[in-house]
Amino acid sequence: MHTVLTLLFALLPLTAGGKSTGQVLDVDQEPGAAAPGGALIEMHLDVRDPRPNQAVRVTLTFGMEDAFRQDHLVSFFPRPLDFPVQVRTPGWEELTDCQWQWLEDSSAGEDELLSLAWNGQQVHCRLRHQDRDGRRYAMGELTFQFRFAKAGRIDLPPAALLFQYSQDVATDYLGNPIARDPQRHRLSADPLEVRVDPFPLAGQPADFHGAIGPLELSTNVKQLRVAAGSPLRVELRIGGTGWLEGLTAPDLSALAEFHLLGQVESLADAAERVFLYDLAAREEGVRVLPAIELPFWDPTAAEYRIAASAPISIEVLPGSGVVSVATPESTDPTSESAGQAAQESEHPSATQRRDWIGILIGAVLLFLGGVLFQGMRQRVAAYAAADSHPVTMPYAAAQPPFAAAPAAADDLSAAQAADEACEQLHQVLCAHLQCTRPSLVDPRLAQRLQSCGWPAPMAGEAAQLIESATARGYGGPHPADLQARCRALLEQIPLDETTS
Repeated sequence: MHTVLTLLFALLPLTAGGKSTGQVLDVDQEPGAAAPGGALIEMHLDVRDPRPNQAVRVTLTFGMEDAFRQDHLVSFFPRPLDFPVQVRTPGWEELTDCQWQWLEDSSAGEDELLSLAWNGQQVHCRLRHQDRDGRRYAMGELTFQFRFAKAGRIDLPPAALLFQYSQDVATDYLGNPIARDPQRHRLSADPLEVRVDPFPLAGQPADFHGAIGPLELSTNVKQLRVAAGSPLRVELRIGGTGWLEGLTAPDLSALAEFHLLGQVESLADAAERVFLYDLAAREEGVRVLPAIELPFWDPTAAEYRIAASAPISIEVLPGSGVVSVATPESTDPTSESAGQAAQESEHPSATQRRDWIGILIGAVLLFLGGVLFQGMRQRVAAYAAADSHPVTMPYAAAQPPFAAAPAAADDLSAAQAADEACEQLHQVLCAHLQCTRPSLVDPRLAQRLQSCGWPAPMAGEAAQLIESATARGYGGPHPADLQARCRALLEQIPLDETTS
């Protein structure tokens, strides 16, 4: 019975992959020749002659005739993609003195984005249509941000577009396409030359260190009244849409009325940099912390500009130690918050009461923690002593995903677990080969997978697992390791195409 079914299903055609009716032919695009389906890929730079570390965008525009995409494009990926092409950027990883990253299209909704492959990983882009020479094209874009650290010429290696197509596409009895003699085509864009200009010397501030704007500065001083010799903490925040990663902290060592005791950078989010300075006033009286300035290059205006904070007045009193503390929102030493702080300093008993309350709360929490810890120790000891009642934990907590499943409680649960693993393997193989499920019952399944680039051991294992799963459906034996073998094989299947 099993032999008859195998021969019957072996006569069913493959679908949509086109790999069963001819060898895949790899073709590189010849210079000057027309690409199949009018396929194209181009590289565009949004800023000509940028400055060092200025953010520029490189856009890869690719596409083909929409009718060709729908009627002749053939997927060659183990996972189904909405737009079954791959964009490659060879040589970009080897670029020196530059930083680059892919910019995901966050303006479009999930229903507007199509999946495709870039350097072996799945990404998404927005598909748009445009007319070129009277033909309707389906176009996609991938955008990357670059920052080049040094002035000079940079030759950006060309990007490539890979796709598989067939001019002879039929349909099987289920209405699925069958591709005969598919060809895999590789199309390269023209190289992109980038010229990074140095910063102009004319009008360059003396303390300019390569900052790219726009930038904004703000200072915050909590201690508006300090004693002579006491440290004054100044918080400097730098934000804006410029290049924050490469900023150098402004130097405050040359202030006329304050000594610089030290400085450190505080942790902040990616939207700003925060620097903390400890200063000490040189003399008593009302001293002014001057505006802190940071010169930067404005790419939009193509000129140097200076971001500056507002000056702050500090009252320096005789003696030592901090006299009062004001909130960051209040900068007036005569404000209500400053008066409240001075009033609290005249009544130390209130502070002492708060200290005692904190000590009592801490003692209570420490006692409760000790009680809980002792109870846990006793419970663990009780479980360890009960040999007849071992501690167990659920499978989901004990095993990671795709790990070998523990022995099932009974034959029914073991069979269900094996069925689920076999079902997932069927789905993955059908998506990879672009065929119907009955077409997997084929004595040539291992050869078909090897022709797609699968290693012989993986192809043989997949064929054996499909044969065992089919036999189980007709009352055959149930291998004990069927589920584990299916899981192990699924983990080895890559995202990228199986042949280069």
